[in-house]
Amino acid sequence: MEKGYVHLYTGNGKGKTTAALGLCLRAVCAGKKVFFGQFIKGMHYSELKAVEYLPGFEMKQYGNDCFIYRDPTDKDVELAKDGLKELGRIIKSGAYDIVVMDEVNIALYYKLFDV
Repeated sequence: MEKGYVHLYTGNGKGKTTAALGLCLRAVCAGKKVFFGQFIKGMHYSELKAVEYLPGFEMKQYGNDCFIYRDPTDKDVELAKDGLKELGRIIKSGAYDIVVMDEVNIALYYKLFDV
């Protein structure tokens, strides 16, 4: 059994998603399979195009849109909880070498779900 690792990118401002995507790029280029789940986000971002260019890379958003400038709605909570359940199944499946839970700390901060 291989040893698993947890990478946590945190802090104010930009760079966390980019750092996680860099890790994923390295993994895909090494022949690994990656699932990238984005909490909070539900809008079109340029990184969504990565699936077109990177074999073995899958991405899914678990957000209605980016609500950072408003209070989360019941729909935001529902999407985040559904995403957490799906990512739990994905992690347990062992089908991917890396599973990213992008913006999970923000989802926790806004109490979309708890630890």
